[in-house]
Amino acid sequence: GSEMCIRDRAYTQYLLKNYHDALMTSKEALNEHADIGNFDGVKASREMLISCYIKLGMKEEAKAEAQLILDKSFKKENIGSRK
Repeated sequence: GSEMCIRDRAYTQYLLKNYHDALMTSKEALNEHADIGNFDGVKASREMLISCYIKLGMKEEAKAEAQLILDKSFKKENIGSRK
């Protein structure tokens, strides 16, 4: 499905050190997984978000995402506008 492509894109962006892009792509993927109730997808997307946040030095955000994984939360990400 399309969600797999998004996840692959996020991973590629991450490997290319495009952490902001990977962050946005991961948030989009996470929201798609949340919409269909796929926790594994949500968890994988959150793990990617955590990696991006750590690379960007955003420790509080990383901690918040880790807590959401522990809570098995389907809370969607606020994407806002792409800068």
